[in-house]
Amino acid sequence: MRRGALARSAFAEIPSGQKLHRIRIFAGGSSKAASRRAPPIRKSVCGPQTDDKEDDGRISRDRQHASGRLDSPIVKRRLVAVPAGSRTICIAEYEAPVLSLPDVYESRFDSGDIFGMIPDSKPSLLYDARIKRADKTRRGKASGLGGVRRATLVSPPCQHGTVYWSKGSRNRLQCLDPIKFLHEQFATSFSVTHSPIWMDSSTSKECSVLEEIVGGPHKLAETTGSRAYERFSGPQIAKIARTKPEAYCSTERISLVSNFIASLFLGDYAPIDWSDGSGMNLLNIRTKDWDDMLLETCATGLREKLGNPVSSYSDIGPISPYFVERFSFNEKCRIIAFTGDNPGSLIGMRLKEGDIACSLGTSDTLLLWLNKPKTITDGHVLCNPVDNEAYMALLCFKNGSLTRERIRDDAAQGSWQIFNELLESTPRGNFGNFALYYDIQEILPFVIGDYRYNKANDEISRYSSKEVEVRALIEGQTEAANSAMMGAAYQAKHGLMQNNCSFDEITHCLPELTLVCQPYDDAESIYKPMTVRYRKIIDQILKKRSEQKHV
Repeated sequence: MRRGALARSAFAEIPSGQKLHRIRIFAGGSSKAASRRAPPIRKSVCGPQTDDKEDDGRISRDRQHASGRLDSPIVKRRLVAVPAGSRTICIAEYEAPVLSLPDVYESRFDSGDIFGMIPDSKPSLLYDARIKRADKTRRGKASGLGGVRRATLVSPPCQHGTVYWSKGSRNRLQCLDPIKFLHEQFATSFSVTHSPIWMDSSTSKECSVLEEIVGGPHKLAETTGSRAYERFSGPQIAKIARTKPEAYCSTERISLVSNFIASLFLGDYAPIDWSDGSGMNLLNIRTKDWDDMLLETCATGLREKLGNPVSSYSDIGPISPYFVERFSFNEKCRIIAFTGDNPGSLIGMRLKEGDIACSLGTSDTLLLWLNKPKTITDGHVLCNPVDNEAYMALLCFKNGSLTRERIRDDAAQGSWQIFNELLESTPRGNFGNFALYYDIQEILPFVIGDYRYNKANDEISRYSSKEVEVRALIEGQTEAANSAMMGAAYQAKHGLMQNNCSFDEITHCLPELTLVCQPYDDAESIYKPMTVRYRKIIDQILKKRSEQKHV
């Protein structure tokens, strides 16, 4: 990143007693500028190399992507190999956010996500239909991995989404026909055809009930690591049980997206891992078990439908014969518990105590390693996916790359090059202009809409120049401030060798990240006051929304 460009720095409140050593920023999403700021993934981690391009040609890929950069938002499917001794190669299967899937599933949904519905959802069949693309690389030849021994498999899909298996689905999993596509065999396997996903914000009623039953949001956060959030799996399940009781009663097992995909590869119901399970408002993060009071509050018989949670690097069994026969996987391939994308990012960034990471993607997230759980109501504490005795803190902002793309299209003719030129033509601080953009219901704060302010702090409807608009977006998102795939690869190796090596020993051969950019010397003097202003504006917005509700 050039010195003259905006250095995306984040002001974060570190828990008391927690020393901050490094901030690691990883740029996902489709921002070319953000991509340039991402520390490159080292060549010591090998894998098939591709050069992805968006169909309309607006996003060009630099040479780093062709040599191993794996943060592309339009990667549809990749396999990553990590050396594990002289004879063993660990394979991590991963699917990054997808812009279009016309060759994957005949649903005619661009990404599979259905917006405007309550809740925002994804067709359940779309998850397993995506495996259909793997037929193009059948027997590993087209992917360049035909001669690689497949030792372990793990994947980090998005968190919070839930999939509802109908009765009899376990038998189908165990008896898959290798001649047929998965989506054909599971056509009648889901009691709920559209799965709630992380964008769901329709469960406010269920959230209120959960918090009330345990004594308030703070008490719920103390138990589960988070106050009740609309997108979390517990409230989603509670709403399904309340609004679709027949569908719930016919449900044999409820999976998160992570262990749903693991179930396909396992050929049986895979367990939920502790780290991804922490994003449900159902798991006691200290005992690592489901909380019975919360389970009963959400729905009857829920413990049996969820199964027993396990450590995030558990070896849960051998790969299904379906993948051995259809895709020529080694029959000795082992499945490690699949986890969510945010825990996967913590693994992939190899965070340690004192590190904080900023991941810029569809959602923007801040990740922090914790040795002990902290009770917070504005954010999340999850079980650590690497160390069973540790935890991780997470702040998540839903309006990330998609919002950046919207402003890019409106102000920069859909071009990141023009976007960058507009950004660099304005001074840091943006002449006192400040704005916040929330295309969808935000998590922190719980608001939606565009909020633009001039130097006098008056709310205005629009800016007079595109340059000001672009910088207002970037600086506003900075004040609020896809390593997940590499995390999956590391976790695969960790799960395979956990009895002989610790996670640090497994990854010690990887080079340390190097500094690629740094803020201006006066960045704090410019952006620290802006942080104070940001908090005041958020308070104003929330107060105004509250008053409107009572009118």
